Amino acid sequence: MMIEEEVLDQQELSNHLFCLFSEPLLVCSELYQLSENEFNFITGLERSSVSGINLNSVNDFVLEEKELQGLKKYCQKNIETYVYEILKVERNLEFYITQSWCNYNRTGEHHHHHIHNNSMISGVFYVQTDGTRIQFHKGRDSFPLKMNFSEQNLLNSDITFFKTEANRLFLYPSTLQHSVTKNKSNVERISLAFNTFIKGFVGDNQQRTRLRLK
Repeated sequence: MMIEEEVLDQQELSNHLFCLFSEPLLVCSELYQLSENEFNFITGLERSSVSGINLNSVNDFVLEEKELQGLKKYCQKNIETYVYEILKVERNLEFYITQSWCNYNRTGEHHHHHIHNNSMISGVFYVQTDGTRIQFHKGRDSFPLKMNFSEQNLLNSDITFFKTEANRLFLYPSTLQHSVTKNKSNVERISLAFNTFIKGFVGDNQQRTRLRLK
């Protein structure tokens, strides 16, 4: 898909900054307040160490459990806001949650730098946190040389940080690199992460790229 911007004359162009090809991270404004039963269900899940640096729930489809159907509905509603109202995806394409699991970071533990494969949109919902930051990493450098900057901003930074907050949901493209810094507190950091995929038609008949996913 191409967007054609109106041509500006030289004087107008010098006064305009275009931030091209941004990564659409959504920090959802609406919080979901976990009930005591939901919180106890999440904290009581059986855990295992996969990466050696933090614990994950053995159950990797936690949002399919009856105890978390309210949270799943909240996540699904925000996914639809993200894709249909913000990204303007056509509504004949359905986004649905696939895998979902919980992460547990104890004191001194962190979450490694990674992306989510086999997924379109990923999300992380914070159950309990001391405010440790989640960080998103720039996928590629804008310039071929590493330069020093007098101050950091969204245009020249390689990493952008966001403070985590209990009951807050983050949504982002699954290819966006991210990590979570070391937990330096005595509060166990608990998050619920999930992936999504799509059903429906993608591509274009005339370009011979039409594909049905079901």
